[in-house]
Amino acid sequence: MKNVLERQLAKISYDGLPEHMREGVQRYIELGVPPGRFLSAVICNDLKNSFALADDVNRTRLFDIVSFFYNQVPANCWSSIERMKAWQEHGGLLGWIEQERKIEEAEAKKKEEPEETLAKEKEKEETERKEWQKKMWAGER
Repeated sequence: MKNVLERQLAKISYDGLPEHMREGVQRYIELGVPPGRFLSAVICNDLKNSFALADDVNRTRLFDIVSFFYNQVPANCWSSIERMKAWQEHGGLLGWIEQERKIEEAEAKKKEEPEETLAKEKEKEETERKEWQKKMWAGER
């Protein structure tokens, strides 16, 4: 079963971005690969540098680029330098998905442990009971 982040990843469409930006944005979103200066400015919500560093295409499409981040991707991957750095450290959306998967596996394991522990305890009690019965029948106490 897909978790929330996996479903969100499947829904992301890079089609609304300028074609020459798609690959870099995708690498940043999915893998946390550090973006170039222009994209970093956009991600960090730095309007002044976004315009200053934009090429002609990106300058005219800046609304589309910002709309993409606002509407398509997790909010914790953009809007400040701290969020951008944290996103990179986690390895992007795939890193977050992997972390969530590990947490789910650990929780599932914890749920199984009590059953295994109970089974082992019952087995130990049964063994002790049988040994006691043998001693009882043998006349030992």
